[in-house]
Amino acid sequence: MALSARASGDSRGSIAYLVVGTAIIGAYFQLPRAGVAQAALLTCLNASAAIAACLAAARTRGSTRVVWLSLGIAMSLATLANGPYYGYPLVTGRPVPFPCPVDALWLLTYPCYVVALAALIAQRRPGDRRGDALDAAILTIAGASLMWVFVLDPVVHATGIAALAHVVAVAYPALDLIVFAVLVRLMVGSSGRNGALMVLVASFVALLAADTLYALQLGNETYAFGGPVDGLWMASYLLIGVAALHPARAFASAPRRAFAVQHRSSGGRLAFVLVAVLTGPLVSAVRPDYVTFVAATTALSFVLVITRMTWLNRQLASVTLEVEVRASTDSLTGLANRGAFRSELEATITGGDQRQEPVAVLFVDLDDFKDVNDRLGHAAGDELLVAVARRLQRAVRPGDVVSRLGGDEFAVLLAGVSDIATSQMVAERIVAAMAEPIELLGEPVRIGASVGLAESRNDSDPDSLMVEADVAMYTAKGLGKNRAERYDVTLHETVIEHQALKADLSAAASRDELVVDYQPIVDLTTGRVEALEALVRWQHPTRGLLPPSAFIAIAEDTGAIVSIGSWVLETAARQLANWQRRYRLPGLSLSVNVSMRQLDEPNFVEHVRTVLARTGMDPAHLVVEITETVLAGPSGRAAPALHALRQLGVRVALDDFGTGYSSIGYLHSLPVDVLKIDRSFVSGERANTRDDVLLATIVGLGQRLGLDVIPEGIEQPGQLALLRTLGCQTGQGFLLSRPLSAAGIEALLHGSSSLLPPTITEGHAGISVGAS
Repeated sequence: MALSARASGDSRGSIAYLVVGTAIIGAYFQLPRAGVAQAALLTCLNASAAIAACLAAARTRGSTRVVWLSLGIAMSLATLANGPYYGYPLVTGRPVPFPCPVDALWLLTYPCYVVALAALIAQRRPGDRRGDALDAAILTIAGASLMWVFVLDPVVHATGIAALAHVVAVAYPALDLIVFAVLVRLMVGSSGRNGALMVLVASFVALLAADTLYALQLGNETYAFGGPVDGLWMASYLLIGVAALHPARAFASAPRRAFAVQHRSSGGRLAFVLVAVLTGPLVSAVRPDYVTFVAATTALSFVLVITRMTWLNRQLASVTLEVEVRASTDSLTGLANRGAFRSELEATITGGDQRQEPVAVLFVDLDDFKDVNDRLGHAAGDELLVAVARRLQRAVRPGDVVSRLGGDEFAVLLAGVSDIATSQMVAERIVAAMAEPIELLGEPVRIGASVGLAESRNDSDPDSLMVEADVAMYTAKGLGKNRAERYDVTLHETVIEHQALKADLSAAASRDELVVDYQPIVDLTTGRVEALEALVRWQHPTRGLLPPSAFIAIAEDTGAIVSIGSWVLETAARQLANWQRRYRLPGLSLSVNVSMRQLDEPNFVEHVRTVLARTGMDPAHLVVEITETVLAGPSGRAAPALHALRQLGVRVALDDFGTGYSSIGYLHSLPVDVLKIDRSFVSGERANTRDDVLLATIVGLGQRLGLDVIPEGIEQPGQLALLRTLGCQTGQGFLLSRPLSAAGIEALLHGSSSLLPPTITEGHAGISVGAS
């Protein structure tokens, strides 16, 4: 007989055991009534196999070990009892007397069964102990009533038997009743279905059925050896062994659902409870002599039913309240959700106090939240949102409503705003709170927040007020982020225009509305063109030629910058390769601006490689310009792409240097070849020597790091003279040349004239735009 199923998911051992055991029981029933020796052998073989199976299951460590050890001991006691029980008639030729010593062994099996069932109850961890206990009590009372009326009471009141025999006879059904009560508690409290548990429950049902039939047959003097009662006892042993070898013998509980009614009131359970309650009246109809006892047990059952209904109503009320709370609460942050916020806003605006106090709504949108998700993962993003929620609650006034609308958008309801300054103060406080770094995964992360502020008027309604706050928030985004803006009518027009541009931009490239202008980067000594910076323009069909400042921010937000950037790169590279061949300028270089969105693209470097191969442009003559905003936060994301570009031979320029706060720290770690000084350090009047000293410091820093330094925004001869004095080799600005169309650049290259002003070029006659 197979005694183990080592693989937890392999049921072959239990199936083989069941087949062989069933064959043994079948053989038992085929024996003649005189085949006591064969019956003894088969019965002991069945019980011994169950012992081996239980011991094999008990080798598994864990809380179920107690279950199988207890059942193994019970099967051992049963085997020890079966031997003398069947052996006595073989030796003496007389039936086994009652009571006898083997009764003590059989009676000891029942405490083992109770211990096993109690361990299973603890292992299964019923989800709601009070509800399950009430149902189990109702069912137990019904079963106890039946057992008392038909089995236990007749034995208790039996006459003409010895005292010891009377005690032993009562002990069997009394212990059966205890096993029945614990078994009911287990069945009611178990969550989910488990094959091994179901088999084990079936074995106890067979045991209780056998004991009950045995008691009834003894009372009627109809018990016969080898009948159905003996078969049920053998089936009980067999099923214990099958359960021990079942793949699910660890009895793992099914996971509970996070949001569900705690007490499972299934139709099947309710039917059992109803039948249990009706048991008393049915019994009293059959046995009217027990009417007093039945009335008492029925009354107790009804009390338990009323208690159960009261408790269940409380549970349902609690669950209903929980449903309502969850329906109005953001699950991540615990704040009010969008629906709850709107309801609160409507109640505040149209409330019954009739005080008509102004109401303010703040829309808060995190700046660059996508970068955090992309760089640190969505789990860190969720942690960030929770931290933001706590900061918002600390930044507002007591009684203000803070809500998470979804994603990285939040809203604040300010009721009873006495003046504009109050709501403005709260908005600024939120901006300041969001500017502080937040610790995520062991590193400080800086995010900002764009806040839109709208205040109610006499004709305001919740929806219009939320739209106005949203419009103001997008205005704050467009003005540079990390700021608060208050709504007015002109803002609405601005946002409508913004949305229209966004819609038009999505099709601009396909309609050939984008053009590339080029601004020369000039040698400050000779005046010749050393390089060209590609600058995209948008020839809008109704608005005319739009500069980058009018649409690049929109392209960044929508992701259109990726396709626009790819188009600019290929168009400018093809144009430069043509000019290099046509005007014999092999050293002429091209600078192209690249955004963080482009660097984030997994195939960006490969795209650059393809463009260079397709256009025939030398990688050494391509300069990729990045801004300090790329370096300020996600440098870890930019670095791999920049290093890969360097391996292609492409150079990297840091544009607008000096406008950020962290770029100096990255100069030594990122592959930067060119430093382009922001125009704010160059253009305008030189007010004092401090301005000159600051410019000289930046130029000197770049030169000491071995970088090519290119000042931008050269607009006056004095600025040019100063830069030449500081040792700057190249520069760009309106004094030298404005951005020109491709035709303008061709005219410039064809003319071969110096771009330096006449006052600078004196003494430099014959200087021209030449080849390197």
